[in-house]
Amino acid sequence: MLRTDLETYIYRKPSVSEIYVICAPISEFDKATKAIGSLDSNGVSLSIFYTYFKSILTEKISATLQLWSFIILDKQVAGPSKDSRVSTV
Repeated sequence: MLRTDLETYIYRKPSVSEIYVICAPISEFDKATKAIGSLDSNGVSLSIFYTYFKSILTEKISATLQLWSFIILDKQVAGPSKDSRVSTV
């Protein structure tokens, strides 16, 4: 997954000592999923999800924590990636 504008900004901050990034798909059980490689001779298929989440946890040198979370749709958007931010506070 590509690095977001916020991640790039955080990586450049000298006050941040640790950065943890978690990304994973969000299962939407009411939607049919597409698969890549289904019914191949190797028997391996990969599901394509419609929505993903990304959370970024930082620890500052002062030992304070900050957390940002995003919902990312599997579609092209016209605006910057910061428009996908979801408040966690």
